Amino acid sequence: MIRHPQKGRTYWYVTDFWEEFTPVPVTLHVFQSITVDNGSEFADCDSMEKSCLNDGKRTKLFYCHPYSSWERGSNENQNKLIRRWIPKGTPIENFTDEEIARIEAWINDYPRKIFKGRAAADLFEEYAALC
Repeated sequence: MIRHPQKGRTYWYVTDFWEEFTPVPVTLHVFQSITVDNGSEFADCDSMEKSCLNDGKRTKLFYCHPYSSWERGSNENQNKLIRRWIPKGTPIENFTDEEIARIEAWINDYPRKIFKGRAAADLFEEYAALC
């Protein structure tokens, strides 16, 4: 997900967004683990891991080591796709919500070699329908 910095740079925003974005049954199966950097927006890992339906966890968060981008390979690949539309150093505030939504849709519909030419959005919808 791409978000404007003023809307998404705090741990409470990330936790609230995670609650909205991830229906619990899907989360338990699709997002079995999440690897994040050491940014302050991921400070409340307990709330992100915690299930709102029971005392268990819905996912497991792992923190990368500082300056170890190879530990977040998928994230780095996503950043590369984002940079096709938003060059590094360009303020995201320069883009409207509609433009950001178009970029997100393009990324999610982009065919991936790791998925044998299928798009992440298609696989997510198929898997979510099974849950």
